[in-house]
Amino acid sequence: MAESSTIIEPVYGLVNLMNKMFVSLSKGDDGLFEIIQHRQSVESEYYHYNCCGEIDEGWGCAYRALQTLISCITQDKSENKDNTAIEDVIHKVKEIKLEDKAVLTKTIPSIKDIQSTLKITKPRQWIDPDYAHTYLSKYRVKGRVEQVWSDKEDELNGLPEKIMTHFEEEGTHIMIDDVIYAYTLAGCVKIIAKPDTIFKHTHYVLVLDPHTTNEMGLEDYSSILMTQCKSSYKNSGIKLEVEGLAYEGGDVFGTSGVFWLPFDVMFSRGKHKHFKIYFPYKRK
Repeated sequence: MAESSTIIEPVYGLVNLMNKMFVSLSKGDDGLFEIIQHRQSVESEYYHYNCCGEIDEGWGCAYRALQTLISCITQDKSENKDNTAIEDVIHKVKEIKLEDKAVLTKTIPSIKDIQSTLKITKPRQWIDPDYAHTYLSKYRVKGRVEQVWSDKEDELNGLPEKIMTHFEEEGTHIMIDDVIYAYTLAGCVKIIAKPDTIFKHTHYVLVLDPHTTNEMGLEDYSSILMTQCKSSYKNSGIKLEVEGLAYEGGDVFGTSGVFWLPFDVMFSRGKHKHFKIYFPYKRK
């Protein structure tokens, strides 16, 4: 596997930041929607293509999703995910010194380590949620893998509630795979949109997308999100154009790598598409 001379570090703090910024769109007289139900996972580091010096662009998305899952599962159980202010999250990241970063990521296996544990011999072999489940099972992390077809209404209709229940009871991210692309989910919200706003759907999910090579830190993401919270976004929204997903509906919040997306778009409602969904349980 090729290695990069520029080390891209995983970003810590995005889960709380993205959840709190999205919720802020509902506040005030010009709020865009009313929140009926909102659940999120605990915090994690966000891994994507080419992180930590391993070049995996084009094939390593599921490995990166698994690394993000592991980071989430190994977080301090005492961390309060609901009451952490955005400013506190940013401040916490600023305080992490470079020499401490190795300690912060020390328990997260490299792609090579994961392949060795799974006895994968082909350097660029893809994996899916079944592999992730097998890997974490070796470390006594229980969970389940479910399969969903996006053109089966009865399967899709109950999925948002399953996702919210998982976040509430387990707190860990969820890994999804559509046979080609893998992602993790870290939040879910049910809303009632106000008239004449860009928001037209009922459920939205927070997606951590590994299909990016950007080198942004938490402050960069925060700056972009602050800009989106201004009136220009509230009037017209943004288009989503990332690998595996393209959506011009406008009601997307976020940027390359992390974004809130309508549930029906994420799961391709009405199309004949197969998804595997991995629900890892928290360590007891």
